[in-house]
Amino acid sequence: MGRPLAVLLALLTIFGPLSMDLYLPLLPALTLELETATSMAQLTITACLIGLALGQVVAGPASDRFGRRTPLLIGVVAYVVTSVLCAISPTVELLILARFVQGLAGGVGIVISQAAGGTSTRVRRSSATTAASRCSPGWPRSWARSPAGSWPG
Repeated sequence: MGRPLAVLLALLTIFGPLSMDLYLPLLPALTLELETATSMAQLTITACLIGLALGQVVAGPASDRFGRRTPLLIGVVAYVVTSVLCAISPTVELLILARFVQGLAGGVGIVISQAAGGTSTRVRRSSATTAASRCSPGWPRSWARSPAGSWPG
């Protein structure tokens, strides 16, 4: 496995965390823009997290049955389309639905990149590549903020 594939696997792994890390700071503006309650805006986060969990549960068996390519392509296209839909959603209800589907699609990227990284001989030999593909982008920040000697959790 070459460097381009390792980079692709790492990018697929960050779909889920990217869906959250870039989105959270915008919640107050979202509440104002869509003229909705804070609890409704927070429901968009819940929908995305549920979608991420279910996406992984569905994508794992789907990739075993149909191979990795087809579910991955469907997941990436769905992620891009729903990201655009999230950006142009005129109502919070549509945004909640779009965030759920975005989470489903993000879960596909996470589980298939993990499966691809785990079965490649060269990736198994390269612990740095494997570790990079399995680390959340938020982990270094939370670790840096944690008290000395404690494990971030």
